Amino acid sequence: MNDADDRYIVITFTDGHENASREWTKEKVAALLKEREALGNWTFAFFGAEIDAWGEAGDMGYAAGNTSTHRRVDTLGMMSATGRAASVMSRSSMRRSAEYAATANAVMLDPKLSDAEIERRLAEGDVDDASVTS
Repeated sequence: MNDADDRYIVITFTDGHENASREWTKEKVAALLKEREALGNWTFAFFGAEIDAWGEAGDMGYAAGNTSTHRRVDTLGMMSATGRAASVMSRSSMRRSAEYAATANAVMLDPKLSDAEIERRLAEGDVDDASVTS
C-alpha cells in the first residue's frame, strides 16, 4: 500500500507490555520502516509511556526525533498533541518528518504553540532522502 500522492503517519503508543509477537520481530519492523521511509512519504513515530522509548524504538529503526517518552498520566495529552501535529503537517507540503515525536512532545508541553511554530519544528525533520533511520 503506497499512493505516492499521499502522506502516511504511523503512530505507535505503548506502555511496553504485551510485546511478545511471534509474527513481528524487531528486525522485521525495522526492515518495514526502512522500506516505507525510502518511499519518501511515510513518517513513523514511537511514544512510550514510562519505558526506555529510545532503546525500544531504536531497536526497531525509529529515528530519535520520532521517538518520545512520557508519563502514563500524560498519555491523553500526548495523543492530543500528536493529533495537532498531524493536522498541521497535513496542511503543509511536507512529505514526512524526522522530528514528529519531538514536535508532538513540544506541543504537549506548550499547547499554545502556534501552528507556524509547529510546522517549523516538523520541517526541521522534513527530509528528501532515505537516511532518516540508521
